[in-house]
Amino acid sequence: MSGEHRVRKSVSTALAAALVALSFAPPAAADDTDEEAATHERVTVELIVSDPVAPGDAPKFDVVETDLEGLIELLDTVEDERIEWNGTAELTIRPTDPGFAHGAPAQRTSLEAAWDTTLGSSEIVIAVLDTGVTPGPEFGDRLLPGASMIDADPHVDTFGHGTAVAKVAAAAHDGVDAAGVCPRCQVLPVQVADANGGVSWAAAAEGIVWAVDHGADIVNLSFGGRTTPAVVKEAVDYAVANGVVLVASAGNFGDTELFYPAAFDGVIAVGAHDDLFGRYDWSSHGGWVDLAAPGCLHDVHGSDTLGCGTSFSAPWMSGVVGLLAAAKGPVDSARAEQLLESVAAPLTWVETGWVAPDALFRQRFVDVNPNAYYAQPVAWLVDNDITTGTSPTTYTPDAPVTRAQLATFLYRLAADDTDATTTSTATFTDVNPNAYYAQPVAWLVDNDITTGTSPTTYTPDAPVTRAQLATFLYRLAAG
Repeated sequence: MSGEHRVRKSVSTALAAALVALSFAPPAAADDTDEEAATHERVTVELIVSDPVAPGDAPKFDVVETDLEGLIELLDTVEDERIEWNGTAELTIRPTDPGFAHGAPAQRTSLEAAWDTTLGSSEIVIAVLDTGVTPGPEFGDRLLPGASMIDADPHVDTFGHGTAVAKVAAAAHDGVDAAGVCPRCQVLPVQVADANGGVSWAAAAEGIVWAVDHGADIVNLSFGGRTTPAVVKEAVDYAVANGVVLVASAGNFGDTELFYPAAFDGVIAVGAHDDLFGRYDWSSHGGWVDLAAPGCLHDVHGSDTLGCGTSFSAPWMSGVVGLLAAAKGPVDSARAEQLLESVAAPLTWVETGWVAPDALFRQRFVDVNPNAYYAQPVAWLVDNDITTGTSPTTYTPDAPVTRAQLATFLYRLAADDTDATTTSTATFTDVNPNAYYAQPVAWLVDNDITTGTSPTTYTPDAPVTRAQLATFLYRLAAG
């Protein structure tokens, strides 16, 4: 184990703060009663004591409440365990403000058109890690039993935040209150926040693992903080390793500073756009934020704003992932993010942009005439995830296909019917190993479809001739 994990050699900044807080606890006053004096003397903090785990394994940890004397003893007795302060995250909600734009984000984002394709499925489970979810007609029997990580009741939401988040993701279309993005998806309430909205990091890590182990397909995280203990990252890695999609609020600080768990690799970080796709000035932003989604919860008619914050952007995107999984089958975080970003309309303040859900299911290219001889083949390519076009709205049918593009198309075409893994040791000097077409090119070589334009070159940017296309297709079919 590296020295950075040995507590005798390294103490985290957060733990150092806890140590300082304990060291400078106010002394008992002369006129205190014995009980009051005992309270002064027993100033405590909660610590997370954990063993580092292999990537993708569930974190293993204990939460210990201790005073200064206990902390000193703990530091003196542990060996390789990590000791971190169990601080708290904050919910990413903002109070309703009459100045926020009203309107119809569902219409502006083509969500209603997406509902023509799917309303979700009871096979899809969205876990809401939050203050709990209060049962009601918005959820009916789609609200699962859930669990509480704070020894309370996941179906008693005295704060109201978790219930509002769940409504955004999956409320029924019943003409009352909010209309959910994925109204047929199931909701799994995982209570990690207390009645005041405080989220202990230990509860958050435990909640992520519990949700993964109890059937969640999507985990919504509408909370966060500037820093987290290592066990939260381990819980995130555990979810990713098990194919669960994690969606998290980017935060409401209005700056570009990282906010966790949204900023972790494998988590889809979501900022907040208004009804005209501009950034709310309170939404965190920057290249680490993957996508943007509506930032205010409106009623079903879009006439009243019920609340605002990236707390609502995240479950909106979680609901879209639910629709995606219902229509196209299971997706993991990487695949979900790739599909969402492939149809995102560009915004300058996040990595990609805002998502029109309908584009995931009914991709319409403005340059493909529906009566053209290639219109149905293009639609088939999109439906089978072989291409997403040259942009969310264009296919560019008259442009030539490069050798890199052809390799990718053939690889994706064969992936459902053959073993699309690669074992080739062939290296082409003009194929960057990190290029999108690197694995497809290796697969072509593995399957004797091409040997390149020379023993050391593939020439990925060269156009494909009709002769080469005929040969590639013939060899693919023969294999």
